[in-house]
Amino acid sequence: MPVEMTTHLDAQPSGLGVGAQPGRGPRAAKEAGAETIIVTGLAKDARKLELARQFGATHTIDVEQEDTVERVREITGGALAGVSGLSRA
Repeated sequence: MPVEMTTHLDAQPSGLGVGAQPGRGPRAAKEAGAETIIVTGLAKDARKLELARQFGATHTIDVEQEDTVERVREITGGALAGVSGLSRA
C-alpha cells in the first residue's frame, strides 16, 4: 500500500508516495516551500506519477524499475529526503 508523506516541510528535499490523490502531496509540499519534491510509485501508478508531476513533483521514481535510495541520493546530492508526517493512501 503506498504511503503519502506530507505536512510540515523545510528546505530539505521531500519524499512522497503517490497515494490515492497524487496531486495532494506534491501541492502541499510545494506550498510549504519544498524545492525538490520526489514522488515514488509502482509501474501500475504511471498515470498517478504523471499527475504528481503536473501538481509540482520535481522527480518521480518507479520503485520497480529503479533503486529508490540510490535515485534519491543522486537527485539530492547525497542529502536523501526529509519527511515529517505519514498518512495511508
